[in-house]
Order: sequence, then structure tokens, then C-alpha cells
Amino acid sequence: MNIARAIISITTFFAAAIFANANAAVIDGNLMLTRCQTHDPLCVGYVAGFVNGYDTGRIGGSANQKQIYCWPEQATYSQGVDIFLGYLKSHPASRHMDASILLTVALREAYPPPCDK
Repeated sequence: MNIARAIISITTFFAAAIFANANAAVIDGNLMLTRCQTHDPLCVGYVAGFVNGYDTGRIGGSANQKQIYCWPEQATYSQGVDIFLGYLKSHPASRHMDASILLTVALREAYPPPCDK
């Protein structure tokens, strides 16, 4: 599992570097819609990095910290991409917003708290 996380971290790093070189463009829903429609590695890396970052933050956080969403242990990053893509397609008026906000809302709708863990 550590190898998988390392690969995801590296993919996320390269995705961030490529996005940063796009004239410092904002990573918004419109950009992610384009990337996620083909399961572009940049989209998969973004979703995987987001989920892993959230999990890592929760581990180091307060015991009283409220869950934003409950990522199931059996869920795949491909499912995360599908959820994100479905949300982006269903909410075109919000696609100008920051992708991290949109992904948070999409995951919360798909996997709402309280968590069973």
C-alpha cells in the first residue's frame, strides 16, 4: 500500500507542476471537466491526492474534528473521478469555482458523514 501512495504522491506532484505551468491558471471545474472526461492521469492524480491529503490531515487532526465526507475503504480513485465528473456535469453553473471546493462538495454528497469507522 505504501508503494501505491508513493506513486499517487508522485503523480500528484507532476500534475501540480503541469497545472502550474499553464500560465498559473486556476484549477477550476471547467479545467477538471475537460481532464476528467477521459480519466486523464492529471485528474486521477488530483482526486487521489485530494483524498489522501484529507485522510492524512484527519490522522493528525483533533479527535473532535468533524468529518467532511466518509471515503469508503473499498472505494477506488476511479470511482472518485466518476463522482467528481458527475458533479461537474450536473452543476455547470458552479464550474467556474475552485476545483477543490467542487470536489469536496461532490464527495460529501456521495459519501456523507457520519462515518462508520
